[in-house]
Parts: sequence; C-alpha cells; structure tokens
Amino acid sequence: MRRKGAYPLEFSAAQADNYMNSTFANLPQHQRMEARTAGVLEMHGTDAAARAIVSGDELRCSMGGGVLR
Repeated sequence: MRRKGAYPLEFSAAQADNYMNSTFANLPQHQRMEARTAGVLEMHGTDAAARAIVSGDELRCSMGGGVLR
C-alpha cells in the first residue's frame, strides 16, 4: 500500500507515436522516428514551475518500483 503523499505525481508511459503495436517496434524506420522523444519527460507547466523545472533540465524520477533518469 502506498503512503499518501509519498509520490505527489503519477507517471504514465506514453504510447508510441509511430506504430500501433510491438510488431513494428524493431523496424529501423520506426526506431528512428521514436528516437527523437526517447528519454523525454513531458510534464504540465504548472507542475514543472512548482518544482523549478525548465525545458532541457536533467531529472531523476523516483517511485516505489524504481528510478528513471
């Protein structure tokens, strides 16, 4: 059970923009198209401003199941 307030934001993995399912994930042209957003965190401007985060900052996001960098 998660403690209330332990993680004030929810992480939600985005769906791939350039293909419908994993059948196409290994095709080189799809990998090139997806590479432009690899490692990019999208956050609402209000949440980012409250944490003094600006575009281009490197972040470390932690949650109960692990860490993203």
